[in-house]
Amino acid sequence: MCDRLSMQRTFARLAGLLCCLNLALAVIGFAPVARAQDAPSEEIQAEARARLREGVKAYEAKRYKDAVDAFLAANRLVPNPGLSFNTAKAYEKLGDAAGALSFFRDYLRRAPDASDRAEVERKIKKLEQRVQAKGLMQLTILSVPLGGTVVLDGQPVGVTPWTGEIAPGEHGFRIKLEGYRDHEQTFELPRDHALDLNVQLESAPPEAAAQPARTQQATESYPAPLSPQASGEAVGSRRVSVPTWAVLGAGTAALGTALGFELARRSAESDAEDATTQLEAIEHYETMQGRRDAARIIAGVGGAALLTGAVLLYFDLSSKKDGASSEPRAMLSRPGIAVGCAPGGLVARGRF
Repeated sequence: MCDRLSMQRTFARLAGLLCCLNLALAVIGFAPVARAQDAPSEEIQAEARARLREGVKAYEAKRYKDAVDAFLAANRLVPNPGLSFNTAKAYEKLGDAAGALSFFRDYLRRAPDASDRAEVERKIKKLEQRVQAKGLMQLTILSVPLGGTVVLDGQPVGVTPWTGEIAPGEHGFRIKLEGYRDHEQTFELPRDHALDLNVQLESAPPEAAAQPARTQQATESYPAPLSPQASGEAVGSRRVSVPTWAVLGAGTAALGTALGFELARRSAESDAEDATTQLEAIEHYETMQGRRDAARIIAGVGGAALLTGAVLLYFDLSSKKDGASSEPRAMLSRPGIAVGCAPGGLVARGRF
């Protein structure tokens, strides 16, 4: 009798967990989803199943943050709507309304014909009310293709697909992705429900891609200086060339941009410290890291440009115009350095 009761409790517990986590969809859904996309290898699918089992055990043990991490890891390996549902349930148990809302919405986005759609929509409505009570509403920006940088109200916030909570009202955003035209759009975020914005990016024309090469060529070409008599300059005078000013100006602008990213990083760090939920803290921390890395890269480029400009300035100021020479100045060799951008990074060329 005791063994029968124990078995009944065990089966009831497992049935409740399967119902709660939608595991049937997550476990058997790996194979069809994989075939419909780019067919991950057997090793990747096995790793995804292992992360799923870890998430189930963590959820059952009420370690909901560990469950979220495991479900997200599985979802990165083999994207699946069931894993979005499981992640939403774990966030719901954590009391994180924004996280639960984000992944319930993602679940319906991936499985629009889900049999439990009506029930999930009721959950979404309640979660939207909780987010609305904070004076915010959730926004999701998606693009085709994915991976575009999102600049929201003038501030970089992440890459597509991006989800966050902002104040309702009128906003604007831009999506930037190499090889595609920048997309700019304004929108009105409602107060009472979350909003999806789907963007189809347009490929950039070939001439736009060739523009950097033309710019580099123009930078490397020096105009032929006039003779002192033609230009009206005194013999032995010195002049700073246009390329020198351009390189110095680019370096100064890059350092200014790096300073702006550093200030934005400090703001994100402050937001992370003031976050009320762990999810918000993680999002602000990731934003802070992205801005920190951007500031460092841009500062490095700016420093290199200023150094190159200093070398150019030295040769400009040390090069005297020889009035006694009967040869045109355009025929004389001239020291110089040219700076351009290449796929591998900053390129410097010169002759001395």
